[in-house]
Amino acid sequence: MRLKRRIERLADLKTDPNPRAMAIGMLTGVVLIFKRVVRRIMFRKVTMKKIATLSAVILGLSMQVAQADSLVFLEMFGRNTCTYDDAAQEMLLDVLRERQDIVMINCRNTFGGPGEIKFTHKFCEDRAKKYSDSMRLGGVKTPMIIANGRWDASIRDVTPAINLAKTDNVQAIEIVRDTALDVLNIDVPGLELDPDEVHKGKLLIYAMAPTQGTERFVADPDLELTKEIREKVNNNQSVPFVTKVRMSQFFLRPVIAMGEIASWSGTPLHITYPLSDINRLAGSLEKDLSYVVVLHRDNETGPVLAVGQVLSVAEMRAVMLSSETVEIEQLSVPVDY
Repeated sequence: MRLKRRIERLADLKTDPNPRAMAIGMLTGVVLIFKRVVRRIMFRKVTMKKIATLSAVILGLSMQVAQADSLVFLEMFGRNTCTYDDAAQEMLLDVLRERQDIVMINCRNTFGGPGEIKFTHKFCEDRAKKYSDSMRLGGVKTPMIIANGRWDASIRDVTPAINLAKTDNVQAIEIVRDTALDVLNIDVPGLELDPDEVHKGKLLIYAMAPTQGTERFVADPDLELTKEIREKVNNNQSVPFVTKVRMSQFFLRPVIAMGEIASWSGTPLHITYPLSDINRLAGSLEKDLSYVVVLHRDNETGPVLAVGQVLSVAEMRAVMLSSETVEIEQLSVPVDY
């Protein structure tokens, strides 16, 4: 019974919002279960069938430990005039606020309407087409979200795709920005690879502007703004008759520039990358840029092997939940639902 309770406790750990704490807790639990199984085998208290069952449990939990620290890279391909674009971005914003294991970029396609050119790039359209062709999606969707270069995610709920992507075991690229020299020091880790295969890939970098679009909250005039309601809104929870309104067009981590850093042949990399060229495209936003570095297998749209990011202070303030109480404005007329 005690062994069963330990396994049940490990199952509970899977819901821990802190991936690192979850990994440590699960690894500790696996070790304890293994010790107890060995002890029972020595005293012949476990049948061969039970040994096989427990071995499968330990193997599964060990795989979850390996996945706990893995990252997920989400690429959104949006269009400024698309009806569903804002809703998809708001959904991704909620994901970024809830999880620490997500790296995300927003690559804006160029085929918007006349004048809808802000943050749009031809390379975004090209990447979306390559994904559509390689994944046989039947054409470029707008918006379209790709996880780890291999999973087609729903624009309403990316959670199923994230769960699949966690099994890819994408590793973290360490990035340190040296502001004095205006460079990024990039360390790509050694990866577990088949020694009999030839390995190749591309290391790409993206520069992103801070999230655009100030948000405010409005409430129905008949709604009593209790302390509980204010706390829920402050914690990014949905509240009936309270609506989030964007004061200007919303862009979540829009890409400004993309570049290829290096080719990869399966070995660890340490690169000092000068930011002068990629920053030149940012203009006045240069000091507030964030950066994402991605290692793709085979080519620039192949499966993602490793990813890392450096977020600016402006981006963290724009996306992360504030500790300050959110202001809620009560309208003079009821909210139109």
